[in-house]
Amino acid sequence: LSPVCLGSLRRAASINAEYMGSGGTAGDAQTTNLGVSAILGSGMIAFSVIPATCAFSSSAPLMLKRRPLLRDEGFYTLSLLTLIFIIWDGLVVFSECVMLVTIYLFYLSVVIFATPVRRYYRKFKGLVVKDNSSFSEKIASGGKFSGVETAIDLQQPLISPAGELESAEETAKDMHNTEEGGDSAVGKAVKIFAFPLSCIFKVTCPNAEEGARFENLYLFTFTMTFIWVSVFSFILSSIIERWVNLSGVNMAVFGLILVSLGAEIPDTIESVSVARKGYGSMAVANCQGTQVINIALGLGVPWLLICGSSEITLSKDLLIAAFIQVGVVVCNLSLLLGVAICTGKDKARLDRKKAGFLYATYTTAIAIFIVVMWRTGKLQQ
Repeated sequence: LSPVCLGSLRRAASINAEYMGSGGTAGDAQTTNLGVSAILGSGMIAFSVIPATCAFSSSAPLMLKRRPLLRDEGFYTLSLLTLIFIIWDGLVVFSECVMLVTIYLFYLSVVIFATPVRRYYRKFKGLVVKDNSSFSEKIASGGKFSGVETAIDLQQPLISPAGELESAEETAKDMHNTEEGGDSAVGKAVKIFAFPLSCIFKVTCPNAEEGARFENLYLFTFTMTFIWVSVFSFILSSIIERWVNLSGVNMAVFGLILVSLGAEIPDTIESVSVARKGYGSMAVANCQGTQVINIALGLGVPWLLICGSSEITLSKDLLIAAFIQVGVVVCNLSLLLGVAICTGKDKARLDRKKAGFLYATYTTAIAIFIVVMWRTGKLQQ
């Protein structure tokens, strides 16, 4: 739980979209539509902008494993189609919430059991069993990874852009420095403005990492992180609602463009940092796999908890964004997995040419959404 505790506040923007998807307060249709549109917008970014950014940040083309790519994109497509089915009649019911949660549980089962099942199948057929042990398995077994001895303190070797091995601790420091803005003027300004909040978080969310002084307070830290996320989610949703009232712009537009950008900043930083170390599959799985959780769990669980006590209604305007997102996923699927399957390659290749096409895909998707909303007279509330 300690990584979750320490990372929850840093990923608050991502959870904001999920919290608002529940309506924030029961029956608040505007906030519900904001949350759903934010999650759809996050999906557009995760399937276009983030992979493209990873490709441009890497010194060499990224080689993506086909199985994780097919798994994440397949389950996301299933989740997205289920969400479209729910939006179609504009009313969320109990059975539809159960469908979303079931999709997540099935996805989680595939993630956990796919490798052992495949390994057992290869043994049963007498085929060569490859060493596909995960990072944690290699660390726990005290084995070697890429010729470097692994230790219990997660000294996981990663490949730097120069081809040198770096530990996971060094990589985490790089990611933290990137997120904080480093020693640049912007980074220093952020640190100054964030200092009061940092002090409050240090007191209310004590470091409960294993071996730390307040290790036994991990449940308190875990609870406080969600309380703070809820507070900031309420503030953010209130500000967005105020902007909508002042500008008259449709709530779905704010969610799809503005809130989704903030929600995907943490995923972008994490994916780019990993991609620069040479782990393309991990970088893409990080941003695309979380989108399955956003829809199936981030919407399914809150709706499941409140649909029995209040009516949850969704705007039909969300169908426009949902169908455009289907097009974005199809473009991503065709460009990466489709090309790999047609050419008989074991891995999908993501180079800068394809990255440019993915950037263009996102720009086109947003442009189409705004034009369609304008032409149908739905751009304004």
